[in-house]
Amino acid sequence: MTTNPQNQQLQVVSKRVEPAVTNHRPHHTKVEKYWLAGSAILYGGVGLLILAGIDQVSYLPFPMPEFWYSNRGFWPFAGILAIPCGMFLLKKEPKLNWQPTFAGPRFGSVVLYTRKRCHLCDDAKLLLRTYARWLPTPVEVEIDGDEELKRQFNTCVPVVEIDGKVRFRGIVDEMLLRRLIEGSEPAE
Repeated sequence: MTTNPQNQQLQVVSKRVEPAVTNHRPHHTKVEKYWLAGSAILYGGVGLLILAGIDQVSYLPFPMPEFWYSNRGFWPFAGILAIPCGMFLLKKEPKLNWQPTFAGPRFGSVVLYTRKRCHLCDDAKLLLRTYARWLPTPVEVEIDGDEELKRQFNTCVPVVEIDGKVRFRGIVDEMLLRRLIEGSEPAE
């Protein structure tokens, strides 16, 4: 019996496995990393100060590692130092390593349609704030107060409208926003 090479090729193609769809975000943005690190350092510093204070006034109700007792003067200092470091990281804005070819603001208006408790809306606000040098101040419109807007944008917020044209629905893609800024001339 002879084997047809075309049939073998069809068999191999038919065994191709589609990748599984995942619903999680594989990475954190810089802002999320700064927020997580800043929160951990800030609350860690507050916790160190509380533990050191309790240890100075009375005894801790639970045993601490040996290095805690051998360096008792260090822990209040570390707590006091950690609090401003954590606050600094929480206030840190991401640096943008991108510039359009021509400097200056673009567009006449930016409208951001949002709703309460929408994490994607918060991400969109942050991204638009990051590119504020080239965009006008976004006007936020909450869709829950307007039945027409709710009907139009109910399942696809955030929606970004630039100069009267809807440019983004659901997620504001940073690369597409950069292309949009680059492709438009600065406003005079």
